[in-house]
Amino acid sequence: MGIRWLGEGLLLTNGDRWARNRRLLTPAFHFDILKPYLSIYQTCSDILIEKLTKLCKKGEPINIYPLINLDALDVILRCAFSYESNCQIDRSNNNYSTLITDLQNLWTARSLNPHHFIDLIYKFSADGKKFHKLCEAAHKFAEEVIEKRKRQLDMKLEEVSKRKIKDFLDILLIAQDEDGKGLSPLEIRNEVDTFMFEGHDTTASGMTFALYELAKHPEYQEKVYEEVVRVLDGREHLEWNDLPKLEVTTKCIKESLRLHPAVPYIERETVEDCSINGQILPKGTRIAIHIWLLHHNPHIWENPEEFNPERFNPDNQVKLDPFQFVPFAAGPRNCIGQNFAMNEMKTTICKIIKKFKLSVDANKKVRRLPVVTMQAEGGMFLNVTLRK
Repeated sequence: MGIRWLGEGLLLTNGDRWARNRRLLTPAFHFDILKPYLSIYQTCSDILIEKLTKLCKKGEPINIYPLINLDALDVILRCAFSYESNCQIDRSNNNYSTLITDLQNLWTARSLNPHHFIDLIYKFSADGKKFHKLCEAAHKFAEEVIEKRKRQLDMKLEEVSKRKIKDFLDILLIAQDEDGKGLSPLEIRNEVDTFMFEGHDTTASGMTFALYELAKHPEYQEKVYEEVVRVLDGREHLEWNDLPKLEVTTKCIKESLRLHPAVPYIERETVEDCSINGQILPKGTRIAIHIWLLHHNPHIWENPEEFNPERFNPDNQVKLDPFQFVPFAAGPRNCIGQNFAMNEMKTTICKIIKKFKLSVDANKKVRRLPVVTMQAEGGMFLNVTLRK
């Protein structure tokens, strides 16, 4: 089902194709590429803050999830594809965000209906027809982004390759393996579909739940506020060297990702016979790894339901097993964009907390909705007030 939507991009492909594409795309997340994105994170968060400022004057709880989601979409389009959609302001340009939500809901619904596992049956069902239609809309948007970037470049790809700073799509267009073979148009679209989804929806989930936990725990919210004020030292915008100094913010984000992993579970397929507690899993077995359960396992975490960012103090973090905390998965197939995501989350959360005080809406109980990414069922409503 995922192939119909995301194609054989890094998320879903395997074997030699995956290894080749991972190798070709890794340079897109080099330090030199990520550094200039900081100004884009802040430009997009300034638009978000302006919207929140207007909404909070009404004195009503605000559903922050759709606002955060559009901010994250704006960021990935600008950073990875040099595409300014104005999606946070122009409602006619934010249909992609809604489309992704609908695709996830349909994906999850199919996984719970055994009859729909059969492609022929699903294809002619009401959900199947809708899913295929939405996939075509997603592909069309990806193709528009690709074509616009090609027109912007308006130069030979050899000239693009000589530029010091290239975005993700530039690297897709010029990438060549050791045999001099580049990515096909379909492979490029697959990766654009994959990163457009993964690069905004997971980050939006992470930021939404981090703000929720800070709203629930005002003592840590104030620690984040004091930290960002200290780090900024009278400046309006963060600088690249400020990010490592945001230690309290980072701890709070990590603890929120432990409680509410943006991707609640992942699947893997065994490439050889594997023994777990004496049980043999034959080669070719598909395994679901439930990250949410791992992060809430009382045999691994003390008081796992408690929000305690001090778990991620440097002295405590060195004691953690490498596979104990895996919000970005682990091993060779870990998230290629995890540094991009953490930088974006830190920047956006700091900007919001510096401007506003948050508290939970007692009338809106937050329930997790674990579709492809972790979401809040019915939205995430918070009380938002301007700091004086």
